[in-house]
Amino acid sequence: MAAGFTWSWSRYRTFATCPRRFWLSVYAAPLAKRKGAGHPDFEVWVQRHLMGAAQWAGLAAHEAVEWTLKGAVEGRAVPRQGVVDRTMRQARRVLEMSNGGYFRGDPKTFRGFDAHYYDVEFDGQAALQTLQSKVESLLDHPILARLLDVPERIEEVERLSRIRLWGIDIWLSPDVVVADGKGGFVVVDWKTGRNHSNDVVDGQLGLYGVYVIDRLLKVRADSGRRLPVDRVQGLMAGLGEPAFRNLPLAMEDVFAARDAMLGSTPKMRGDGLERDGEIPKMEGYPKIPPGSSPCSWCSFRRTCERE
Repeated sequence: MAAGFTWSWSRYRTFATCPRRFWLSVYAAPLAKRKGAGHPDFEVWVQRHLMGAAQWAGLAAHEAVEWTLKGAVEGRAVPRQGVVDRTMRQARRVLEMSNGGYFRGDPKTFRGFDAHYYDVEFDGQAALQTLQSKVESLLDHPILARLLDVPERIEEVERLSRIRLWGIDIWLSPDVVVADGKGGFVVVDWKTGRNHSNDVVDGQLGLYGVYVIDRLLKVRADSGRRLPVDRVQGLMAGLGEPAFRNLPLAMEDVFAARDAMLGSTPKMRGDGLERDGEIPKMEGYPKIPPGSSPCSWCSFRRTCERE
C-alpha cells in the first residue's frame, strides 16, 4: 500500500491534526473493508465515512454548484429551483437512510451521520433547513453568476486529477478552473464554512497553482524553468464576509506546497517503520493528547477509546 501512496491536501491536514486519525483513515480502514460487515474491524471502515451536519451541508452546496456549472458548460439550462429541489430530495433520502442504519452494512453507498452512529441527539429537520440555506446562498453567489456569464471559458469543474511532482503522486480536484481571457487562469475555491485560516487557503492555492501551471500552461514545476505564477490566481468565494477574495499566486506559495509535500510524505508513508503486512504499524502514528478538541468530533473516537 505504501508503494502506491498518493499525497493530497486533505490527507496532509488530517495527518497534521492527528497522526492516528490519518493511519486509521488511509491504512486501517481499507483493510477493515475487506473483512466485511459483521467483523469487528469493519467498524473502522464505517467510521471513516461518517459525516457531521456541517460537512453534509457543504457537500450538498458544492454538488449543487457543480450541477449548475456543468450544465452551463454543456449548453443545458439548469434552473436554480430545479437544482434546489433535486438537492433537497437527495438530502431527505440521505437522512432517511442514515436513520435506518443502512450505512452500517455499506457506508460508502449509504452515508451515515456521526450522531446516528454514536447515538447522540440530532435534529434532522434543522440540519435540512441549514443545508437548504447554504445551497441557496451559494447558488445566489455573485461569483457563480459571473461564471455562468462565460461558460465557454470554464476549463474544469470538480475534476479529480492525479499528477506527479517532485517524485510524489498527488490527488487534487479544484472546484473550478476558468480562463481569465488574458492568457491566464483563475482557480475558484468555494468555502461554505465561516472561518478559514490563511495557512489552509495559501497552502491549497500553492498546490492548485502548480497543477494549473503543469496541466494548462505546460510548465513542469520541478523542471527548473521559471514558473509563470503571474498567470494564475486564486479566488476564494464563501458565505462569510467578504463574499470573495482574490489571491494572486506567488512563488512563495509554490515553495510552501513543495515543502509541505516533501516534508510530510516520508512520515505519512511510514518510511523506516516496521510494517504489519501491507501497512505501517499503528505505533508509528500516535494519538494526540486526551482531551484535545479534535477528539470531540473525530469519527474514530470509539476506536481510539475517546468517546
